[in-house]
Amino acid sequence: MPPPEEQQNLDALGALLESRGLDAADFIDTLNLLSAIKKRDEEKAAKEAKKQEEKGLKIFGDKEYVFETRTDVFIYRDNRTKSGRYYVRIYDARTKKVHSESLRTTNRIEALAKAERLYREKRDKLTRGVKLVSIDTKELIGIYLRTRFKERSNIPHTGITYASYENLVKKLKYWENYIIYNKHKKTKIENIPPELAKGFAFWIKEQPKQFYQGTQRSNETINQVVSAVKKMYKDIALEEKYITLAEFPNFKNLKVQRDSTPKRDVLETEEKEEIQKFLQYKYT
Repeated sequence: MPPPEEQQNLDALGALLESRGLDAADFIDTLNLLSAIKKRDEEKAAKEAKKQEEKGLKIFGDKEYVFETRTDVFIYRDNRTKSGRYYVRIYDARTKKVHSESLRTTNRIEALAKAERLYREKRDKLTRGVKLVSIDTKELIGIYLRTRFKERSNIPHTGITYASYENLVKKLKYWENYIIYNKHKKTKIENIPPELAKGFAFWIKEQPKQFYQGTQRSNETINQVVSAVKKMYKDIALEEKYITLAEFPNFKNLKVQRDSTPKRDVLETEEKEEIQKFLQYKYT
């Protein structure tokens, strides 16, 4: 005779089956069906795992984990190539993303050292929620200009005009030249010191003008260049997660004298009357 606790469970199960119009045979059939489904899913998962393993054996030659206590990073030789170079493979369980790249060496010790350094860099990026791929300033400008190029339009308020696009290209060229001037041409944008941008506007101010030589650029014009570069960083570098907010450049605008005069001409009373008379008696 089963223990009281089990007898209570059996009685409850019997009552439940009876309330649903089922008997013990129906219950057994259901269990068998569920068992068959579970067994089928397990076999399918085992076949998929074996398939992936066989695929891995075809690709991953001389596979070796970089750390004894971690299985998310290892070096290998690609069996599909004849170069014999080592590659590194990094897997992030949280994002389920895989990053692989060549270590450009056939030396095992050098490959392990490079993989360890690269792993720490990539893991840091994953932790901060930014992309694993790094870009330099020229690449950033190229991505942004290609995006804006698709938005060109002659219809007002539907994109960027052709003239404005050409003007944007010139503005961003200032930033590229500034980065080159400060010896960061090949530096990835996340590694450029944010405070470097503070001197950008002042640097433009000091540059000789190609046209209208002998005159200075206005602070308003320079600030427009700074705003264009700042928008590029916001729309691409920040929103596309190439950098974090902590790596966003600290741009600084030049001071602009306040202009209290009206932005549009205001007619005097006599001028208004003359225009009314012209429209009424001559223009019509």
